[in-house]
Amino acid sequence: MNSILPIILPLALRSLLLQKLQKSILLLINDLLKDGKTNQGLNALVQTINLSLQVIPIQLVKPGNRIKYVSAIAPKLSKSLGIPITALAYEIKTRIANLDKNPNQCNYHLPLERVWENFTVNVNESGWIYLQLNEVGTAFWVQQLLDSVTESDCPTLAQDHTSDDSSFGNFTNSFIIQYTHARCCSLLYLAHQEGFVALKNESIDFGATAPQITTPNPFPWLDIEHRLRLHHPAEQRLITQCVTTLDCLADMVLADRVIDAINPNVNLNDVSLSHPNLNQQMICKLAQELSLAFQTFYATCRIWGETSRVNLELTQARLGLVALTQMLLRVLLQEGLEVIAPCSL
Repeated sequence: MNSILPIILPLALRSLLLQKLQKSILLLINDLLKDGKTNQGLNALVQTINLSLQVIPIQLVKPGNRIKYVSAIAPKLSKSLGIPITALAYEIKTRIANLDKNPNQCNYHLPLERVWENFTVNVNESGWIYLQLNEVGTAFWVQQLLDSVTESDCPTLAQDHTSDDSSFGNFTNSFIIQYTHARCCSLLYLAHQEGFVALKNESIDFGATAPQITTPNPFPWLDIEHRLRLHHPAEQRLITQCVTTLDCLADMVLADRVIDAINPNVNLNDVSLSHPNLNQQMICKLAQELSLAFQTFYATCRIWGETSRVNLELTQARLGLVALTQMLLRVLLQEGLEVIAPCSL
């Protein structure tokens, strides 16, 4: 089976932000060393930050209607660097901004750099650093994630699994996850039949292969004012859960190598969800949470009927979310839980 995990891991947003924070902190420490502002343990701190991103705390802010991360790295490093917390946070913020102006600190050919351009960085009075992705960046990230997976990465079920009972299950709740995946596939096939999207010829054989959408491309995520069409709380929660899913996969699979995930010269073909840092209970929990977010979205946000008649672009954007959910569930099922990801039940 062709793995799509190495293809989507470089698009984990938390990995991108960890890299930016790491480089900014190292630049700051280097400036302190040049100015002779050293204290005991500073060189050891450089080594620690160089070797491991685990020392940089950053997490996705949930719930929320935007993709926003927060890092408490300034309070953590303030004593070691001898700089007040808030002042240190602003020093880091300044160097993050300067990364974009230094070609040696930026990989402009990477799709994530386009996403990074749409992050804003702010500091609160407690010295916490907030990194928020705007709506244009969110739309680009979602589209890039969908575009990264090609038809060659979507083998038929016959290539991957037999359909006997043993394929279905190491976990009591695996069926609901498989059902959600199959539901996503059936919705995309129905959308193709209704003319809302077009599928690749190879993926029109219902139940045999995962659907691959060719039109629209890109999806109409944004309106004419460049605002995200998907502003309903259930839509926002599903997007956030997709972000969380990919971030967690990157954390579990790559661990200290997470910075390499966005280095185009690093071969990720050897990574897999059988990594020793990962257990299937964690994968199952991720899949359950994604399934639940999708079910809430589908129950709340109409795709067919009046919505498709009066606002085709919104229908297509919601179908894009369906496609994104289907792709991530397939990774979790086939590459994580090692069970079939059925296109029909």
